[in-house]
This record gives sequence, C-alpha cells and structure tokens, in this order.
Amino acid sequence: MKGNLKITIQLTLLSTPTCGGVADRRRPKTKRRRAQSQVRYADNLTDNAKELNTMDNFIEKKRAYFGLGALQAFIGLGAIGGGLLLVIDPSGSKLGLPSGLLEGTLFPNYLIPGIFLFMVNGIGSLIGAVFSFTKRRYTQEIAISLGAILVSWIVIQVIIIRSIGWLHGLYFILGIVEVWLGLYIRRHLFKAA
Repeated sequence: MKGNLKITIQLTLLSTPTCGGVADRRRPKTKRRRAQSQVRYADNLTDNAKELNTMDNFIEKKRAYFGLGALQAFIGLGAIGGGLLLVIDPSGSKLGLPSGLLEGTLFPNYLIPGIFLFMVNGIGSLIGAVFSFTKRRYTQEIAISLGAILVSWIVIQVIIIRSIGWLHGLYFILGIVEVWLGLYIRRHLFKAA
C-alpha cells in the first residue's frame, strides 16, 4: 500500500508544471510566446498612438501656420494702405492726422514714418504671411521679429504723440499675438515633430 501511494504521488508531481515534468518544458515557450504577443500588441498600440499624435500635430501645425499667415496678411495690408497714404501725402491730411502731432519730434512731416510703415510693417508682414502660408524655414523667427517691431512701433508712436486711440490698442494686441504664435510654433510644434 505504501509503495502504490508513493508511485502515485511521484507521477502526479512529475506531471505538474512546477516540478520539471513534461508540461514544464512547454511552459517557457508559452510564456515566451505570450510575452512576444504582448510586446507586439504594445508596439501596435504605440504605433497607433504615434500616428494619431502625428496627425493631431499636423492639424495643429496647419491651424497655427494659417492663423499666423492670416494675421500677418491683415497687418500687412493695413500697414501698406496707411503707409502709402502717408508717402503720397506726407502732411497726413488724407488720413485726418494733424501735423501738430509731430511737434517736438525728429520728423517735419509723416514721410519717414510712412515709409517705415509701408516697408517694414506692410511689405515685411506680407512677406511673413507668405512664409507662414507656405510653412517655410524661419517662419517663427520672422513672426517673432515682426510682432516685436509692431509692438515697439505702437509704443514709440504713443510716446511721441502722447495719445492713445483704439487702433493703437488693436495693433498692440495683434503684435503680441503674432509674437505668441511664433513662439508657440517654435516651442510646441517642433518639439513634437
């Protein structure tokens, strides 16, 4: 009786997976296959997440560049109109500007401010808009520079003429938004790419 019990226990122990029996030899392969399958599944999830992130990044870049380009085009067209009128009529009468605003400044009339407005804020912003719409290299730097120039232009203008109009506030805010968009594109969209 004792002998039969011993044989039964040994056979039972040899056939269990933890005791080095036949089933134990197959188990590492099963673990390996399961681990490989889990790794492949995780890789597929990671690839899918990367594809979604890339697509989201593409859409976000497209919106940021388009918004920046539209903003620069708006600023550029307004500056070209105002600058051209000041170059054509340096007295400022076509824009309703009194010549008394320039008293105590370096400028005898509005010709030099008109040229600067036309060339830098006008043509410069339109060139920046082309760069933004076509997503060219240095778009961010151009946007940051043009925005800083616009903000500086407005601050200097307010200091010189000693009065603030609604257009000053509008273009000051637009300049800050332009700088922010340039920084946003540089920091967030190019880290993710």
